[in-house]
Amino acid sequence: MNMMNPGGNPPNMAPTTAGPGAPSGQQVQAATAGASWRVFANDEAFAAGNSLSQTRTENYRAKQLSTGSSQQPQQPQPPHGLLSLQLLLRFSDSVRHLYVFVTVMSMLFKFAAFPNSKDLQSTRLGEEIPCIVLFWLIEGTRIQFGYDGNKTERCSRLAVFNLLSIPQILFLGFFFTAQVYVLRIDGFMNLSLLIVTAAQVGLTLPLAIRSGGLRQIGGEFETFVTAGGAGFLLFVVFVLFDAGQTENSGKTCPTTRLTDCTVTTVS
Repeated sequence: MNMMNPGGNPPNMAPTTAGPGAPSGQQVQAATAGASWRVFANDEAFAAGNSLSQTRTENYRAKQLSTGSSQQPQQPQPPHGLLSLQLLLRFSDSVRHLYVFVTVMSMLFKFAAFPNSKDLQSTRLGEEIPCIVLFWLIEGTRIQFGYDGNKTERCSRLAVFNLLSIPQILFLGFFFTAQVYVLRIDGFMNLSLLIVTAAQVGLTLPLAIRSGGLRQIGGEFETFVTAGGAGFLLFVVFVLFDAGQTENSGKTCPTTRLTDCTVTTVS
């Protein structure tokens, strides 16, 4: 008795009919082999050096391509800096040319107000002119480093900004306290810029903390702290110096402010 039918099908088994979308026998075997290999596919030892995260990333990208999704992964936000420091830098950048102009005009007025004074030979005109020129040159570079350091939140740029702030505080303190004659406009301009410069140096500290500067070991943050501390120390010294000079001044020309002096006109 023939146990096999002419169609070649085993007994007690229904004949297999493959539909148009059904996989063939080779595809089923390949899928079965692939399923057995997927047990180890995510393991780094069996994936030819591909780690689990790399495999998941590739699968995620393949899924995005298959679904046609154009959504991109979120990128980290760039640093924005401090708005208050940016506003103070804008103020200094706008006022520096006006400050130089007003200081030069006030110097011309002061020395023209005493044409016959014998004390003009001992004035500090030779000190004031180089100071105002150096102030104008350094201020532009200092503000540029401040803009860059505030935008990128880099401690190295903020350290250079603080270092360049030290001579500016020196110049402003000199024009506010140690000039031969200090007009009221001089006192107002120099004191305003002195306070703004000190505030800029102070605002660099929270900016460095926010950018992670406190976790740095060696190099940039130590330089930043040294520069900022020196700038604040100079500001405090000039405030104390001006307070002591105001109390101990003898109200005699030309060592005090011009507003405290009695100017006599020689006809």
